[in-house]
Amino acid sequence: QRMARELSVGSVVEGSVRLAGNQVRIGVELTDVRTGRTLWSEQYDREIDDVFAVQGDVARKVTSALQATLTPVEAVRLGHVATGNTAAYQLYLRALEQPPTLRAANLIRADLLRQAIRLDPNFAGAYATLARTYMFRGVTGERSYIDSGFVAARKAVALDSGLAEGYFALGDLESNVGKLAEARRFYLRALELRPGHDGAMADLANAYVALGRYDEALVWALRAQTLNPAHPHSYYHVGLPLLALADDSASARYLLDAERRLPTELRIQGLLVWLEMRQGQDRAATARAARLVRDNPDNTEGPPIRAELAVALQDADAEALIEPLARQNPEASGQMFPESLRAMYALTLQRRGNARDAAALWSDAEAAAQRKLADGREGYEAPMELAAIRAVEGRTAEALDWLERGYRAGWKDPVLLGLDPFFASVRQEPRYRALIAALRQDVAAMRGRAAAAHPALFGSAVAAAESGPERR
Repeated sequence: QRMARELSVGSVVEGSVRLAGNQVRIGVELTDVRTGRTLWSEQYDREIDDVFAVQGDVARKVTSALQATLTPVEAVRLGHVATGNTAAYQLYLRALEQPPTLRAANLIRADLLRQAIRLDPNFAGAYATLARTYMFRGVTGERSYIDSGFVAARKAVALDSGLAEGYFALGDLESNVGKLAEARRFYLRALELRPGHDGAMADLANAYVALGRYDEALVWALRAQTLNPAHPHSYYHVGLPLLALADDSASARYLLDAERRLPTELRIQGLLVWLEMRQGQDRAATARAARLVRDNPDNTEGPPIRAELAVALQDADAEALIEPLARQNPEASGQMFPESLRAMYALTLQRRGNARDAAALWSDAEAAAQRKLADGREGYEAPMELAAIRAVEGRTAEALDWLERGYRAGWKDPVLLGLDPFFASVRQEPRYRALIAALRQDVAAMRGRAAAAHPALFGSAVAAAESGPERR
């Protein structure tokens, strides 16, 4: 009850289950959090094979007790049963307990879901969850799992065209391969089917970040957090566009408050690393990055943060940190900077005089970027990769051509561009300075709109100029 009040929840459903042989007794109670008054309660005695019918009945009666208004789609889905196989459903619930970003847990999660599907080949929800499980494995370097994710997600939608989770999974997979318009379409479809789908809102926010539409991203991220404030990743989805809007005081207030609430959450620590770097606090950023990797040794999201920071700051251990990641997943982009891990590794080789191997890697990176463009990949990653390679090769005009194309595709962060080591050679060029001015103007406009829409987040005053140093 206390947690419900802290989360501003008006009502809470509590239940108990007693199992005796093949008989199950289920007690359910709906309580008003403010008054403590019971709004509705009921007890069910069923056989175990009939337990899913109770779920639909409870949903209908809770909706009636709350006098809630359902959309036509929600009304149809209210009594929907995910699977009639209790053993498959138990495996599915066990799978959900395994965090997909931890490799060992991801493997267990996928195995449990495959077992559930073997028991019920028509279990659409298990296919949808398996699709996103494969996606998380794919983004850490095993790219064939992205294809497997698409197969599972399409199977989920084929089995149940009204399943929001299936479209959510397709949105994430399309986003991962750079098809941002398709990703947006699938996220919005998931939200049509389930308007309170906070995951679809949060990942739609990420798609808007990739498109350089930071104020719109913030709207969706805050909606997701309002619906699910207890989810630790909700702070990350808000913090990502907030950082890009370049109000360091607002970002610091928000992220430090998030850290107080969730001191061990890796994604919050990662955003604080990037905030400290943007503020020129390099030693603090490096120390924090080292801690987050040390404290989360099994989390696949930590090492890229530390390695990317080391490359940007030209740390002595940069090559050792980036090399294994680049070999495992060469085409993956950085967490903050747009270049691929392969390009960043090449930069460390060039710095120590190994120009031949660096050039070979950049040639591979260029070919990969051109393939992405030919495949219709959207967003700024491919043009920014080509801009970076041209800049380090000394082909200034071509570098600026691609840089301007990256800007048109959605790269809108002047702070990071000023810190990006790939572009040191072009920073005195008039076209570069004009681009920086355009970026600042765009971000200022987005920041103004965001501050007007969310004054509590930004405080009474919004910085008119971009915060953070521009390193040369």
